[in-house]
Amino acid sequence: MRIEWKNSVNIRIGSGRAEIITGADDAIAALLNRWPGEHGPHYNEAKRICGMTTAGDFSSEVAREAFIAAAVEASVLDQRVH
Repeated sequence: MRIEWKNSVNIRIGSGRAEIITGADDAIAALLNRWPGEHGPHYNEAKRICGMTTAGDFSSEVAREAFIAAAVEASVLDQRVH
């Protein structure tokens, strides 16, 4: 089940263009396929929570907050894009 967040999260991985993450499905794809460098505790928590959100076990806003923490940890949160 695809549930979009009320407010998207903007990230920029490496020198790539800004990406707009709109929900847990997008977040999981970014975490699993494009995430940079070593993975810290926020990455692991975001991966777990976003995966469980797609199964209905967590609210989408809990997943969003976990994803933001992982983005901050990895220095990919792009606050310049709105």
